[in-house]
Amino acid sequence: MFLGEENGKGDISFELKDTLDFIAGKEPQSEYAKDLQKAVEEVKHSADRSGTETEYMTLLMRDKEQQRFGELKKV
Repeated sequence: MFLGEENGKGDISFELKDTLDFIAGKEPQSEYAKDLQKAVEEVKHSADRSGTETEYMTLLMRDKEQQRFGELKKV
């Protein structure tokens, strides 16, 4: 089963439909989707966020270097 915010939503629970709607950008109505929204907001405003961004950028730079190295080895 594949789910996405654009699926037919006919035979799914209210909580799942509301969660998919929240992912699509609508305001949550169910308790689960509201809890999910709260968790997302906490992560967005976390003091530790800058460390996560730095770690991501470091990994991205390393991956790009590995791709370039692989391309050079092909030649």
